Amino acid sequence: MDTQRTSNAAHSPAWDRPRLRQALSTAQHRASRGGRRLGLSAADREDLCQDILVAMLQRCRHFDPARGAWSTFVGLIARHVVADHARLRRERPQPVFLALELDGFP
Repeated sequence: MDTQRTSNAAHSPAWDRPRLRQALSTAQHRASRGGRRLGLSAADREDLCQDILVAMLQRCRHFDPARGAWSTFVGLIARHVVADHARLRRERPQPVFLALELDGFP
């Protein structure tokens, strides 16, 4: 069976300064924007930014400059990570708080 993606080291992009700068700014922008939309705290937004950067590192070997620009590739990865976080927040059950009557205890 033929595969569309190749994962040899010759295809892997070098993380030079312009690509690294683009990846960092995209991750920060998407984490900030997605975090506001999801109502995340500042610490959770930083965690989301780090999750985006980890996903970029994991998937960078699939980047093919013949198929698109680096900025488009990292932007798409960032959007997918934010969407995954939004989906997980929707699926996670919300905590239930019960009122405790302290007068009822001996």
